Amino acid sequence: MRHLKNFFMLCILITACGMSALAQGGGGCAKVPQDLAKQLLGQAFKSMETAQDEQDKITGAAEKMKGGVVSLFCGESVDLNRDGKMDLLIHQADVEGAFCGSQNCPVWAYRNTGNGYEMLLEDTGGYILPIGALKTSTNGYLDIKTMQHSSAVEHEITVFKFDGTKYVARVCTTEKYAGKRGGKDRFTYITHKCGQE
Repeated sequence: MRHLKNFFMLCILITACGMSALAQGGGGCAKVPQDLAKQLLGQAFKSMETAQDEQDKITGAAEKMKGGVVSLFCGESVDLNRDGKMDLLIHQADVEGAFCGSQNCPVWAYRNTGNGYEMLLEDTGGYILPIGALKTSTNGYLDIKTMQHSSAVEHEITVFKFDGTKYVARVCTTEKYAGKRGGKDRFTYITHKCGQE
């Protein structure tokens, strides 16, 4: 049953990405290099525990789309370490959040080494602000924030800081919707030790 659900989710992903490419004309996202996109698709299959036959079907369908596997991913160009080379924050492409729904999807941060890209962070994020760079920095690298969905009214917000080698979760907060007051949404926030909720 889990494999059928994974297959269904990835079929929705491929359909949504095709629609996204048509609707956006490929705009709004930094292009992810072909080799990196193929690597990311493999990582997504692994994290979603997708069976090999399902992987083959999805990869085949993606390769027939305009842009191929690259069109499945949306990159944001950010100079994380201010070295003049544009690094990438990457999430799976979607159409107005339709593909992920309430699901959390893989997100990544990659450093541009000049000879390719090196992964510094792999996590999951929801369809609203899945991954983004903050204005603060640690050890010469911008801090990164991810937001995951816990339920319809709760999100897990994680701030990652660079430890000299990779990004590590340092500030973990649960955001819970607390209703409206004066016509405005209200939220409560509880910070907890990362890895515990």
